[in-house]
Amino acid sequence: ANASTSVRSGSPFFDGTASSSAGMSWRPTGNDSVNLSLSGFRFEDPGNHSIVAAWAHSGELSNFSLRQQISNSYQDMTTTFTASTALAYADGAFGIGRAVGESFLLVKPVGNLKDSDISIARSLDSSPSALSRPLGSALYNSVTPNATNSIVVFSSGISEYSTGTSFVYELSPRSRQSFVARLDVEPSFTVSGVLYMPDGS
Repeated sequence: ANASTSVRSGSPFFDGTASSSAGMSWRPTGNDSVNLSLSGFRFEDPGNHSIVAAWAHSGELSNFSLRQQISNSYQDMTTTFTASTALAYADGAFGIGRAVGESFLLVKPVGNLKDSDISIARSLDSSPSALSRPLGSALYNSVTPNATNSIVVFSSGISEYSTGTSFVYELSPRSRQSFVARLDVEPSFTVSGVLYMPDGS
């Protein structure tokens, strides 16, 4: 977990007319952040200030945030909760995930890869990210319009004895243009063994 704090005040700090503020941020996990701030604090009127507490979570399929603000000597309280997700459709494929900008890629394994796991990387040199597909297709939303996107899709093998497969795509979408990649491979098998001569050698 990471944490940071900050304090600001007028000069001098204990001047009754000065306004002071303080803030603290904390990341308990890589997907969560917590922020707490106090502003408008004056020693001549210590009860009349503003406090804001906020929590944000970035999930695999959606984002959530909760914000609580208290002000006006604790007379005004405002609570805000937001949630965002995206439901994508293209050419008969559905996917769900975090918010989409202008373009996206739906990856739909079919045939022998229908039950495989999917992970996607922006290039061969970057680490892939695993994507779930509760609606049958994985939604990849990091596609930049009006630019060339080199995307590598990794699929697990069709059985525990087979190896995975990778697919490389070069996408240059126009604004609000999206794509569907249907993945399938022909089954292949490898047989290994030892040959013995009639005399057993």
